[in-house]
Amino acid sequence: MRLREIVRQSENKPIDTSKTSDTMRTLCNVIVSLAWRSTNGNPSDVCHWADGFPLSIHLYVALLQSIFDVRDETLVLDEIDEMLELMKKTWSTLGITRPVHNLCFTWVLFHQYVVTSQMEPDLLGASHAMLAEVANDAKKLDREALYVKLLTSVLASMQGWTEKRLLSYHDYFQRGNVGLIENLLPLALSSSKILGEDVTISQGKGDVKLIDYSGDRVDYYIRASIKTAFSKVIENTKAKILATEEGEEAAATLLHLAKETEELALRERECFSPILKRWHSVAAGVASVSLHQCYGSILMQYLAGRSFISTLERYC
Repeated sequence: MRLREIVRQSENKPIDTSKTSDTMRTLCNVIVSLAWRSTNGNPSDVCHWADGFPLSIHLYVALLQSIFDVRDETLVLDEIDEMLELMKKTWSTLGITRPVHNLCFTWVLFHQYVVTSQMEPDLLGASHAMLAEVANDAKKLDREALYVKLLTSVLASMQGWTEKRLLSYHDYFQRGNVGLIENLLPLALSSSKILGEDVTISQGKGDVKLIDYSGDRVDYYIRASIKTAFSKVIENTKAKILATEEGEEAAATLLHLAKETEELALRERECFSPILKRWHSVAAGVASVSLHQCYGSILMQYLAGRSFISTLERYC
């Protein structure tokens, strides 16, 4: 209750941090009493939060973020090795283990890439390199339940951000930045693999195994992005169709849609397939089949005599 009161007061005015501050003295006493608790009630020589990692992780992540140059936040300081060695001295106080460090460091590198407007692909590459260490840690049998929850949360966030772009890569990547897929895709696949194969959360009723739902993720990304891109082509075409009559003009619009589809196929083949084939040998074929199915669905309904406008409305 006292800690909550101090936090609320700090929202209205800054906390007095002087040596004679009663607020700071009370705050220290409250935090120490909380930090010295153990998860099972037994005495412990490790001083950290027993209820998980809320404060400890935030403090450690803040320390890790100091490795970046304040003048250019996309750059890592030359003294990074020395700084990490110094940070290691806080592990016993904050309750940090090597797996937790690896996970936090992976997140810090990834987060820095995102908040700096995705300007430095090397940060994404470094995050992927650290993810290999995380994958090894995730396979260990002596993982704590709290670590697994932290692992799941971090990887789910990373996977969600990367897959949002990969599931619609036609929108997020153009000719100038299409090469970023080479850094983004391995991160998404690694996160998916760890979440699917290695994460087991121990609960009171037994172990719950997260099923590997990844399958052929690249195939899924291609089909989803093609469908999204084709839907936008239809949206752009609908405005023209609303001003036309059924019959010859509708047929002309269908021909225009065919040309737009062909341009989409050429863009896929020239920009994306050469990169994606590193992970999917027939990436171009998957894209072609997907486009054929999308356009074929529209064409078949039109040939069946359905209203062209209602056909497009049904597809979208």
